[in-house]
Amino acid sequence: MGTTIAANIDLPTFPLDSVASDRRPAGPQVARTLTGTARADTLTGGPGADRISGNDGDDLISGLGGPDRLYGDQGNDTIRAGTGNDAVYGGMGNDTLFAGDDPAPDTLVGGTGNDSFWVNGPEDLVVEAAGGGIDTVIAKYGWALGNALEHLTLQEKGSSANGDAIGNGLDNRLTGNAGNNRIDGRDGADLTLGRGGNDILWAGAGNDTMYGGTGNDLMGGGIGIDSLFGGTGNDTLYAGDDTVADTLTGGTGDDVYWINGSDSVLVPSDFILENPGEGTDTVFVKGTYGMANNIENVTVQTGTGGGLIWGNEQPNLFIGNESGNGVNSFGGDDTLLGLEGDDSLNGAAGDDLMVGGAGNDYLGPFGMDSAYSTPIGRDTMIGGKGDDGMNAGGAPSRHPWINYADEPDLILFGREEKGGFGNDRIIGFDESKDLMVFIGYSAEDLTAPVELTDLKPYIDGATSWTADFSFKDGSTVHVTGYAQGMPSLNEGSDYVFSDPVTPGAFADADPGRQVQALAASLPTRSV
Repeated sequence: MGTTIAANIDLPTFPLDSVASDRRPAGPQVARTLTGTARADTLTGGPGADRISGNDGDDLISGLGGPDRLYGDQGNDTIRAGTGNDAVYGGMGNDTLFAGDDPAPDTLVGGTGNDSFWVNGPEDLVVEAAGGGIDTVIAKYGWALGNALEHLTLQEKGSSANGDAIGNGLDNRLTGNAGNNRIDGRDGADLTLGRGGNDILWAGAGNDTMYGGTGNDLMGGGIGIDSLFGGTGNDTLYAGDDTVADTLTGGTGDDVYWINGSDSVLVPSDFILENPGEGTDTVFVKGTYGMANNIENVTVQTGTGGGLIWGNEQPNLFIGNESGNGVNSFGGDDTLLGLEGDDSLNGAAGDDLMVGGAGNDYLGPFGMDSAYSTPIGRDTMIGGKGDDGMNAGGAPSRHPWINYADEPDLILFGREEKGGFGNDRIIGFDESKDLMVFIGYSAEDLTAPVELTDLKPYIDGATSWTADFSFKDGSTVHVTGYAQGMPSLNEGSDYVFSDPVTPGAFADADPGRQVQALAASLPTRSV
């Protein structure tokens, strides 16, 4: 057994701050008691189990070796535990308490005031009472805030590359380091800062503010009005799944947003902010959503019902889901993919690609009664499966490409008051299933009978062919189709002329009444 010696040292009064220390030569470890003055004292223990009290003043206290008990008392004190299981008490004032840099667990008790705790890892214990000030833990490794602790920072220098920062139910400020951190604010109005690395930042209930910093970060808001800032890198930002609007700012990089659209005037959409030139960004949305400026791509989330999407003036990619979706693009050369469900896809201005997918889709301007409107651009419309209606209406300069297959399709060509429906192309016309309707035209409007040309063998014994519809107002349709056996293109079954209000009557003398290919006209050249 070692020898235990208790000693009281009363420090003399110096003109400057006081210094007391125990630096005796190695020998039996002794327990000493050091007591400071009303001044700013420097008190240093020895290798034994010391008890050091700072008294008044802003003191610097160091425990060194042994299981020490260190008290700051009054004043804004700095107290450093040494090796061993130390207990550190800040007392009154804004104190800074350091756990020892060793594996032994230390206990740090802040007291009243805004205290700072420097800890190594979860083996150290930080104790704060409710109402004891606004306190901060600076952790070398991952840390979870206990009760009555407000802020947490992961150390930068000498710390683990990766670490977790976990909040509590208070309004926390959680700050990561250069590593890949997981930061979870839990409940409360939290401020989370990822800084460097590829971080995961998550929030609970409360109005939270989150900054990803550098790196490719994953961020998620919770219940409440949250503000998420991705920073640099390719970030993924999730809005909270609630009925209030969050604000998401991706920053530079190719960012991905998961948001809630608006289901009614009472449920606003989440708000996205992106500056020009900050990458190619993608939004996954449920409900109704009007695209923010500088957003490129939108996908309707699966399992959320149909969405109604309004585009912007940039080239956009719109992707639907398994339900019926409505997409209304504006400027730019857009791609609209309906996927499953009965979709309504409006390419509007620009050279757009519209693909209905499965379901009975409408491709073209807003609504079926807009068949005479004038969308601008050279569009490609692909109906896909289902009974699709495609309106190619527009100015004479348009050259849409329409490609559809499988189930019977309906293609609408509407007369435009200022001059026709343009110069259109249809690819993949199946004469046994598909129908073209020329709204507002009669057969007398054709400049010549429709003829089948360019017949050649196609796959699976079918025959490919082309035909041209040319109207007196300058509108044209170039059709490429296929048929099993000898093809024919018949008015009434393959194409009809329709009055804008009621179907028109057809006379035997109408040009293009029937075009029948002859076997002798089929070349034998390969496709």
